[in-house]
Parts: sequence; C-alpha cells; structure tokens
Amino acid sequence: MIDCQRRDSLKVDTLYGSSLFRKNHILDGGVTEYLIITNITKVSHCLIYCNQYKTQCKSFNFGNNTCILMTDSVCANETLLLTPKPGFDYFDIMDTPEFERKHLKDGYCQQMGKCSGHCYPRKPHYVDTPMTWTDARQFCQQLGRSLPQPRTIDENAFYGKFIKQLLSMQPNIRSDPNMKYWFGLSDRELESVWMYIDDTPVSDSFSAWALGQPDNGGPFGRHKEDCGAISEKSQYKWLDINCKEKLKFFCA
Repeated sequence: MIDCQRRDSLKVDTLYGSSLFRKNHILDGGVTEYLIITNITKVSHCLIYCNQYKTQCKSFNFGNNTCILMTDSVCANETLLLTPKPGFDYFDIMDTPEFERKHLKDGYCQQMGKCSGHCYPRKPHYVDTPMTWTDARQFCQQLGRSLPQPRTIDENAFYGKFIKQLLSMQPNIRSDPNMKYWFGLSDRELESVWMYIDDTPVSDSFSAWALGQPDNGGPFGRHKEDCGAISEKSQYKWLDINCKEKLKFFCA
C-alpha cells in the first residue's frame, strides 16, 4: 500500500479514458487487486498510476481517497460483474479517451457505460429457464443486472440482434418462432402507464410496440397483460404479456 501525499505539481490530463464508468459500483469478485494507493484526492491521479503500471492495470476502483488498481476489466472480460458500493466509482480504461469525450454527455452512456465504442451494456446473460416476469427480474438483480430497458431504436435493435445471434448459434433453444423473451417494462402499477423497472416512464418520443400492441389481452382486457416482452415473430417489437406466464429471458 502506497501513501500518496500532496501532488499539486502534477499536470494531469483531466479527459481520462474512463471508457466504462459506473457510479457507486466497484469491480471485485475474484479479480486480483494489483495495487492499493491511499490519500488520492483526484481520479486523474489514480489514472496516472494505472498508466504507470499499464501492463498490469486494466481498470480501477476509486473512492474515499483510495485508488485500487485492478488486473482485469469489464470491457476486457464480459463475464465480470460490478458490485454496488456507495462512495466508490469504477473506471475501465480498455477503450479510447476520444470516444469517451464524444459521448461524455450522453445520458444512456453515463448510465450504462460502454465497451469497445458502443454505448450498450455488456453482452447480455441468456437464461434458458422460463420464469415469471417477477422471478426473471429478481434473477437478473441477483446477478447485478436487469431485464433489458431499451430507450432508443439502436438499443432495441441491439437486443434483437442478440436474440438473432443466439438463435443462429444455438438453434435448439428455439421451440417455435413465437418464443417470447421478457423485457424490463410493465404497467402493473397503473393501467396503460408503461414504466421501466427503474421507475422511469416509457418516453413518448420512443417506444417499439408491435402492431396492435399493447392490447391487454384483447378488447376486454381479459388476460391482464401488464408486462413487456419481445419475440422473433414480432420482429423484436414489444408485446404485452401476462406477467404470470413463464418465458425465457436475458439479463442486460
């Protein structure tokens, strides 16, 4: 452990390469901590140390005036998960600062982070076991992830492309073209008011409902279809489904 005293003379490029940024999260879970440095007051100073040991440092956790250099990163290793930890932030330097600067003010990039130049979550985690919407949501939460919450055309297309690739690589998982997958939106709290699972409303400026959807199970709403899903048959447009149905899903 290094005790780093005042370094006022350091000239720091503040446009650091934090290509994947998560507030109040850290990378741990079996990843080796290469070096712990205390009395660090600026994240840019932490980056200096990471660059100094760049053959070993792939990312770092920063908080409480402490910098923890890590030997692996989420962008480099999609199997890794972040752990919530208030007061700490995670920075991944496995991408170019130029792309970070370009998207620094992009709300979705700030929320979800980016890898390899894309403002999308890491590779989704596919779950082959059908579950109800509530159970699927809880399953993803236990992994530190969530059901998909697409907010743009590109994000929705990203998940559709993932399913296409999944079906092409593992055709045995396709029972029929009507197979549906849960999405992270519902109107369970107030009928016809669709909300993402992070309690933000589905925007009037973007939605991706399939033709005739949502229909709440028909003209009389017999089936109380309050949870969102997509399918190959719907061309990866949104459907409303009864939340108690058991569908396969993936965690973003």
